[in-house]
Amino acid sequence: IIRNEYSKLFREFMEKLEEDDLHTKTLLEQQWELRNKLDELSTYVKMGNNIKAKKNRLKEAISEGGKFEMVNFEPTPIPLDSTIFVCGVFPEKCSVFSSAMCPLMLTFKVTEETENSGNQR
Repeated sequence: IIRNEYSKLFREFMEKLEEDDLHTKTLLEQQWELRNKLDELSTYVKMGNNIKAKKNRLKEAISEGGKFEMVNFEPTPIPLDSTIFVCGVFPEKCSVFSSAMCPLMLTFKVTEETENSGNQR
């Protein structure tokens, strides 16, 4: 229910924003798409039988040619700090935690435009 309400609010906000600020609208759409992709990835990984299978499933899914192929993608600002742009993940540095919720640990590539000097977060 909360997800549906949030989606409705987001769509209304984007309609209003379209009239005023196309650049901000584009950045928010990129964030939304990344969030959706991560949500689908999480659901996909949870279908593994055990933690080892889930880790393998994650790495295969995000690698080049994988179901989600996240090695490189268009630079996207992260929702928590829009000054940081991510442009892919390092599959070999990603994992799944042993927990009922199966939280993912993803190591993102950070673009050079990012204010921070590092290339990983």
